[in-house]
Amino acid sequence: MSRLSPEQRDAVLHKFNAESCTCGCKYTLAQCRIYDAACQISQKRTAEIIKAVSMQMGKQPSKDTEQAPATPPPLAESPKP
Repeated sequence: MSRLSPEQRDAVLHKFNAESCTCGCKYTLAQCRIYDAACQISQKRTAEIIKAVSMQMGKQPSKDTEQAPATPPPLAESPKP
């Protein structure tokens, strides 16, 4: 998660807290990772979420990298009198 942007980290943590682990612990993925770090189910699912969010958000242009407007074409020279 250290390689994620702050926006990606927020999205990932939201998903970890919104989804329940299916190992039978009845915790969210975030809680299962904390209380049972050896759980292979939560480890695999959280890795999938991190990968999906980083790919999804990596395709969207950030506010800092939006394209600048195109420069206008050079003005044509006016005929000389």
